[in-house]
Amino acid sequence: MHDRMTDMGAAEGVEFRFEKAQDGSTVDAHRLLHLAWDEGGAPLQETLKERLQHGYFAEGEPIGEPEALRRLALDAGLPAAAVDRLLGSDEYLDAVRVDEDQARRYGITGVPFFVVDATYGASGAQPADALLQLLEKAWEEGRTRSA
Repeated sequence: MHDRMTDMGAAEGVEFRFEKAQDGSTVDAHRLLHLAWDEGGAPLQETLKERLQHGYFAEGEPIGEPEALRRLALDAGLPAAAVDRLLGSDEYLDAVRVDEDQARRYGITGVPFFVVDATYGASGAQPADALLQLLEKAWEEGRTRSA
């Protein structure tokens, strides 16, 4: 699976170096994603998500360590004071638990997992064509429901 994801990522300009990845809890990373949303909306959240993923998958950053998360969050543009406040508290922990409950209801057991229109899911690394088909199916069914 790692070889497949590495090849697919390379074709899209995304680097995966699974041999460098370090296990750890991602709860604080998810809390930071909520903070990013509140600090800068979708653009900042997306920037942070990409920085976290690159740090974990390509650079071998210990994603469960507060020092690494702080560095990655600041790289992404989050304010230092807000990051420090979050990492020293349980801020957004309830929101992350709600997200985890939703993931369980969807049947998500690993990443990547794509949810489209709260109805369709695709697990694992998928070719772009497969994701496009999923999006088109959701689009057509959504149009049918609203007609």
